[in-house]
Amino acid sequence: MGVRLDNRQYNTSARAENRWRWNWNIWGKRVPNGGRIVNVIPNLGKAMRRNKDMHILVTSGYYDFATPFFGAENALAEVDILKDRVHYTYYEAGHMMYVHEPSRVQFLDDIRTFIKQYDHQ
Repeated sequence: MGVRLDNRQYNTSARAENRWRWNWNIWGKRVPNGGRIVNVIPNLGKAMRRNKDMHILVTSGYYDFATPFFGAENALAEVDILKDRVHYTYYEAGHMMYVHEPSRVQFLDDIRTFIKQYDHQ
């Protein structure tokens, strides 16, 4: 569904575009299971092993109806992920924690702290 803003079309979803066709290929290769999901966790693990300074911040809302709660933890529990460099934060909000003011403030503070803590430049 799209809405008009300042004489421009703003689509609230990619599906609002009539020509929209999701490309489930990764680097030109067909993905298994017919493309219902794309698992990039192995690539993330490879990147973490190549870059010793790479850390990941996972932010989750407790009341997220768009993605399953604990889905990120489950996916990132795979063998190739360096678990000591994955950091989790949780918010009293849903999928878009930034629309809940207390969560938005905490979210921004968590991102700033994460960047300052792991910025080695």
